[in-house]
Amino acid sequence: MISLGCYKLDVDEMLLSRDGEKVILEPKVLEVLLYFVEHNERYITMAELHENLWQGRIVSDAAVRRIISKLRILFNDDHKDPNYIKSLSKKGYKLICNIEYIDEQLTESELSPESSVKTHESLLITSVTAKNTALISKNKTHKKTIVLTTFFFASVLLVLGVFYQEFTKDKKSEANSLVVSEVIKSLPGDKITVAQSLDNQFLAFSGKVSEEQGYQVFIKKNNTHDFMAVKANTFLPLALAFSANNKNLFYSDLREANSSLNIILLTEPPYIKETLLEGYFSIGNIFTSPDAELIYFSGQKHQNEPRLIYNYNINTKKTEQVTHSTQNYYFDIRGSISPNGELLAIVRYSAYEKVYEVRVINLTSKSIIYHRDPQNVIYDLKWLDNQYLSLLDEKQLVRININNGKEQELINKPHKLGDLHVLNSLHLLAIQDHSPKKTFFEQTLPFNNWNNKFTYYDKNEAGIYSIHHSLDDNSRLIMSYKDNIISLGKLNTQTAEITSYLKTEYELDHLDYSAIAAMELIKINHRIVLFNIKTKNLTYITSADEFIGDASFSSDGKSVLFSVKSHEQWEIKRYNILDNNITRILKGFRYVRPYKKGYIVADAQENLSFYNNNTQEQLKLNHRISYEPNTYWTVRGDFIYWSSHDLVTTTFSELNISNINHPVLTEKTFSYNKVRPYFSVKLDGSSLTYSQRGQENSTIVSLTLK
Repeated sequence: MISLGCYKLDVDEMLLSRDGEKVILEPKVLEVLLYFVEHNERYITMAELHENLWQGRIVSDAAVRRIISKLRILFNDDHKDPNYIKSLSKKGYKLICNIEYIDEQLTESELSPESSVKTHESLLITSVTAKNTALISKNKTHKKTIVLTTFFFASVLLVLGVFYQEFTKDKKSEANSLVVSEVIKSLPGDKITVAQSLDNQFLAFSGKVSEEQGYQVFIKKNNTHDFMAVKANTFLPLALAFSANNKNLFYSDLREANSSLNIILLTEPPYIKETLLEGYFSIGNIFTSPDAELIYFSGQKHQNEPRLIYNYNINTKKTEQVTHSTQNYYFDIRGSISPNGELLAIVRYSAYEKVYEVRVINLTSKSIIYHRDPQNVIYDLKWLDNQYLSLLDEKQLVRININNGKEQELINKPHKLGDLHVLNSLHLLAIQDHSPKKTFFEQTLPFNNWNNKFTYYDKNEAGIYSIHHSLDDNSRLIMSYKDNIISLGKLNTQTAEITSYLKTEYELDHLDYSAIAAMELIKINHRIVLFNIKTKNLTYITSADEFIGDASFSSDGKSVLFSVKSHEQWEIKRYNILDNNITRILKGFRYVRPYKKGYIVADAQENLSFYNNNTQEQLKLNHRISYEPNTYWTVRGDFIYWSSHDLVTTTFSELNISNINHPVLTEKTFSYNKVRPYFSVKLDGSSLTYSQRGQENSTIVSLTLK
């Protein structure tokens, strides 16, 4: 037994306890914790954790940080004011609590299999499965610990081996158990979400059936043949949900800084729309419960706050916060209430770590009764009944038994499903997309000289999703995604031949390129990296623990300008390519691009300014770039280019700063469905490359589970 501050750690039982409350630790969490215990006298770097605990197996830094985040949650520890795990930039992590080794034995009642293991929001409980079971580190741990844990895990592995054989036998027999039974007749066009009332009287979807009309809510009564558009001024109706008494249809309207929650009264047509809540920075997913008075929604009141789950009572007109977070980079993006109204399932996304988390919370006790860390992007989750949860991600649809954690794959191949609605435990509705092909256009600049210079489409079906300029006019740098691999390569525009430079399973972004240094600036696994195409050499500029923002080459191409967040403040730093030296050059700015004898910068609120290096004066330009992560901005000559979007319209902006005191703005707008907001501008500022998709179309499908 090991005493860690107010907690006790039973290694061979894999239990962490405090005041009688216990949590079962995942093997890897226990392994990391024991490593921290043994080396508590010093800081432990991310590299050391990789080397000693993963021992050659390649995992992302984000995966390691997730383990440490779990430990912080287990200890109810605040990383800003820690009592257990302290972290310092460039030094690593250190266990700072009091540590004692004690010879305390658990009582028979505590060892009894029937004894309950309680959990609270500060404690996570996860099932031990064959998939994540691992032996405690074989070296650098106390001999007594090695003997106990080795014996324990050997027993566990034997038991789990038998369980795994039975489990995989069941899974083989359950393969392909989901059947698309039929396509539901509806209007053609782009659909976002679908819902059906509990009494099966109404079917509704939100979408766009023509470019002119924009997005609308469409309702069909079962005794009518056609869908009817609700006459309401909607912008982007992102989610729909019928009330439990079948009298109302709720929808969220996502409009930046003025999102709203609305109700449609299901009386005789024309259906009447009323606004319940408005003025939120964003309202996304909505869902109902057995209580017809309550509507739940994923909402963000202000831009720099977390997105949490709230409920709204349509009788009292009061809003109540349901989930909580002290970090503004957490987003509760999806939710679902169990049919009995007792459990809340949520999908939480960390914008810092770029990872998803699934939690099931008992609404009475506020305790977490199920937890899962998916590896893929989650699209949707819905309760099938009070025991089973359906989870749709980019690769599969699974049915989860939250009582024992057992999962059944329903779809394990590309499905193109983006939204689920449960009719009952065996029948679902879904939106199925039919993605159009993408064409890339290169247009001459500036905007008043907007003419097509080059057109390309993915002839070889290589999964190209972005094209960038390169030093060679007869080639382009491309980014592609296929078979779960992201590739950086070269496209020969004359022969259409593709040469691959770099492949990875990690998140990869192209940031900038330098004609002088003959290097590409990329972001891989949330770290800024210099990539030499000729030598294939990778030079990491930032560490895994740094919270990075923006990056670009300097004007002379001999250094890299980048931003990091330190002690709640953004800083601009310069990395010298020749000597690897890093110096701080500016404070209070998140975005930076070189311009003449200074910089074009933007603060955390995206407000643009010109910073004069000679006078150290800041001139505000009275314009803002976009905060959205999938947008882009750059400076070429006397022009600032940036993209923005509101999920309905994509805007390319060009700011002429040849007269820095009187900038002139020109814009080009596109449908977001056709043109996504990423682009690339040639170094000399002569052309811009972007992509355009064909006509979007999606259908409503009925799914039957066996």
